[in-house]
Amino acid sequence: MKFLKRYILAFLIFAICGWLYEEFLFIVEDHVLVNRGSLFGPWLPIYGFGGLAVILLFYKCKDKKVMIGKVNIRPIILFFETTIICVLLELIATYIIDFRPLWDYSDKFMNFEGRIALIPGLRFGILALFGLYYVYPFVIKLANVKDKKINFLYLLIFTLFIIDALARIWLDNNYSM
Repeated sequence: MKFLKRYILAFLIFAICGWLYEEFLFIVEDHVLVNRGSLFGPWLPIYGFGGLAVILLFYKCKDKKVMIGKVNIRPIILFFETTIICVLLELIATYIIDFRPLWDYSDKFMNFEGRIALIPGLRFGILALFGLYYVYPFVIKLANVKDKKINFLYLLIFTLFIIDALARIWLDNNYSM
């Protein structure tokens, strides 16, 4: 149960952090506040899935040293590995949700069919490192909290997320390009 709680909590936190990141980015680039998500709530599931993929693939090996002389290059290797995984996940997601495109990188440098692009991919690599080294260790601490009120809050947020996601089946997405 603890294992499941940790990964559900990680999914939710990465999804919420992804929503915050997208909102911030949109405000900085376009000077407007819009809900960048396809759901009503403050969460983007692709960031939740991306965060989980990065954690499951790389968390156990993040502290292993890969030395060139006296320099540990493991963070650099992780950056490229996580960037590739995140970009592949984004590409796969565009084919899954192709009937409802949620983003278009056609105007970005080095894009593929407007589905993925170089700069957003590099940003995802940076976010993935931040998630590996800072966010997920925080999630582990949160998951170990035994306070019933906090656990109820986790359950409430997860329930709201599930209701929001299921409601999209009937209500269509919340995003317009």
